[in-house]
Amino acid sequence: MGDWLYPYTNSHLVGEHAVLTANSREEFQGIVLHLSITFGRPMNKDVNCWMLLVNDLCGQAVQAHKLVLQSSGLQHRDFIGLTEVCCVVEKLIDSDQLKQSNLFNVGAGVSKSVLAMAQLIRQRCTKVLGFTPVLQYKKSSIDEQSATLTYHTDNLSALGIICKSQIKTVEIDKLLQFCQMSFIHKNSLEHE
Repeated sequence: MGDWLYPYTNSHLVGEHAVLTANSREEFQGIVLHLSITFGRPMNKDVNCWMLLVNDLCGQAVQAHKLVLQSSGLQHRDFIGLTEVCCVVEKLIDSDQLKQSNLFNVGAGVSKSVLAMAQLIRQRCTKVLGFTPVLQYKKSSIDEQSATLTYHTDNLSALGIICKSQIKTVEIDKLLQFCQMSFIHKNSLEHE
């Protein structure tokens, strides 16, 4: 397939290459970040973040009282909260050791299955909002494997930057509460 079929990916690669090349020529100091699967509460409900897996599932839980996965959920991903991403960015900005590498994977460094994340959201919904959404997912085929993912964050670790936690339930709780206030509260006001 031609490269023209992937303009989003190609534009990111071209931009990444431009930053790293300019950085190596000492034209400016640039940093390239590869984010793992991020999630967290947006500034407002109109922010384009509802395609993010965890944000989507929290929105589904609140609005439909169900979590629907389009797969078996056995695939593993590295999840990191937006609060932690902001902390990493702040530490990188303040770092004086960026000469070694300016390409960083930002993630927890630990994989979790999509199904396990959906189950965690379900548990947090029960605790925080007082109801347990139904969890729906496709049954796995006999030969489907649940391979773990290794998301290397070695360049961050070399700078002494370590993400504090695999999954921040506080971040999920705040996202669920945000969804409750943004979607349910607004809907009840519209029906009055």
